[in-house]
Amino acid sequence: MASPCIAADDDDPTQPFSSPIGRDHIPQGIDEAQANRDEDHDGVDNKDDDVTLSDPGDCDIETIEPNISYQNNAVTWKDDTNQTQHADGIHLDIYLDTLTNTSLFKLYCNIHHKGSKAKGQKHTIFLFIHPESVRAITLDSGRSTRPSSSKPSRQTLSFSIVQQPSLIIPKGYVVESKQRSKGLLNAVLALANVTDFGIHLNSSNITIPKQTRLESVARIFSLNSAHNRPLTNKRCANLESLYGGRGGEVANLSRDVGKAPIQADLPPSYDEPQRGQISNKRRRIDSDVTNDKSPTAHDDLFKSIRGHLDGIEMRICTHIDGMEGRINTRLDSIEDRLKQLEDKVSDALDVDRDQYILEEIGEQLDDCITGVKIESEELFKAIDDRADMTIERLEQEVNERIDQLGEEVKDSTAELVEESLKKKLVNASLRIDGSVFLDI
Repeated sequence: MASPCIAADDDDPTQPFSSPIGRDHIPQGIDEAQANRDEDHDGVDNKDDDVTLSDPGDCDIETIEPNISYQNNAVTWKDDTNQTQHADGIHLDIYLDTLTNTSLFKLYCNIHHKGSKAKGQKHTIFLFIHPESVRAITLDSGRSTRPSSSKPSRQTLSFSIVQQPSLIIPKGYVVESKQRSKGLLNAVLALANVTDFGIHLNSSNITIPKQTRLESVARIFSLNSAHNRPLTNKRCANLESLYGGRGGEVANLSRDVGKAPIQADLPPSYDEPQRGQISNKRRRIDSDVTNDKSPTAHDDLFKSIRGHLDGIEMRICTHIDGMEGRINTRLDSIEDRLKQLEDKVSDALDVDRDQYILEEIGEQLDDCITGVKIESEELFKAIDDRADMTIERLEQEVNERIDQLGEEVKDSTAELVEESLKKKLVNASLRIDGSVFLDI
């Protein structure tokens, strides 16, 4: 979980969630009577503050591990007189990012702002503990918040720091509390001035993963591991992201914090009759002595009603907080699954498109090859036909030429023979003895 963001006014959409049957719907008369009869004005044991739902926008939970949140814890410390003081209703957020070696510790609670008439008008005030100021953190699993209590012991996370925590309040506000949360405000102001205190963790918040993370925190900030300590997580310590974006500031205790009375305002005093003095007032005959109730009885009744309603509201807020976490987890899971589905569909479409293109190219290549084959066969056939015709024509022409040459040779031979005979006859000579010789 991340640090809560509390709105500064009643109509802001980021103000603390209030359940339908929460404190806003408690009759105002009970609130006023409780404010007038509150016996714990100056005490720090105050349980009137609601559980504030965490805002995941303050810090990125995907990169921070562990990220621990504990609600409704008890805190003890020593005052100036070395007396142990105790306060309930303090919430703790621990940010530890092992990847970036950064961390931050936040103590916070809800204060009913003085001067506001709106029901449920509260502001969250923080105590920031930077890791650079931590001397040591120890984890004690066997301590009890109250030795005389029969409740099971709580685990205690003890802080020893070299610098007082930073008190964070809304910008421009003077922190003054109504009676119902004045004790809690005084406790926070006291914690802002100490350097050693113990946080007794609510046992209902302890789970095995949280136990492991707590041991990891105690090991990292032990006295034996003073080297390579985490630094401040700048993102989680950003004051501008608090209070619905209005931003917070480090309080000046002398300027921004109103003076808290040391003692609670007592009801108007009245003169009691002195011992032995007879009162002039007489009780009615039909009055019942057992029906008279002292202011203490009324206070106990109002406290009982208030505690019961606070318990109901706390359970509702815790349940809603858990539901919100589960819903956010499911939404993130659905978003991731939709993104994966989108990627798969896109990849499938790309594969189908590529396959379709390949099939089209294959079909076109087959058509082209078939066409080329047909055209080639027709061309070869035409060439063969033309070659046959050409050969036949050439043979015919050659034969005709041979015949013609034969005739010409015959004619030429006859002419040559005839001319040769004529020449021989002309050149014939007669011998003297009368013989005739022919030169052939």
